[in-house]
Amino acid sequence: MRCAYPGYRERERVRFETQASSPRMTLPRERPAMHDDRFATLPPPPYYAVIFSSRRRGGDGDGYAEAAERMDMLVREQPGFLGAESTRDEQGFGITVAYFDSEDAIRAWRDHGEHASTRAEGRARWYDGFAVRVAKVERAYDWERSDA
Repeated sequence: MRCAYPGYRERERVRFETQASSPRMTLPRERPAMHDDRFATLPPPPYYAVIFSSRRRGGDGDGYAEAAERMDMLVREQPGFLGAESTRDEQGFGITVAYFDSEDAIRAWRDHGEHASTRAEGRARWYDGFAVRVAKVERAYDWERSDA
């Protein structure tokens, strides 16, 4: 996996130091990329996280997958978008975390016309319920097993 951020060192990892039997984590200057494409590659904080938790209704064939793919393509074109991580279980509960560099970028995505109409369609057709939370990320930590 390559990182788009200058100065990135691909093999750099979080290091552990032991001081008086208490492990302490130290962070590299740039955030390392996990060897798993499901993790977003992000710059050092601060940045913002938009956490979208949802409960899907219905099943395949209702247009949801196509709309989700379109929104993923569209958000990646938005200024200030940094990356996203998403998962959904068999019962339809899902969480998507989208990362942005500013609150202005989040507002621009919220106000994007096609995104707004897809959200309305989601309320009408695809979701039993959802919650959106916005948080500023001040600190971030990574760890990956060296033999993974």
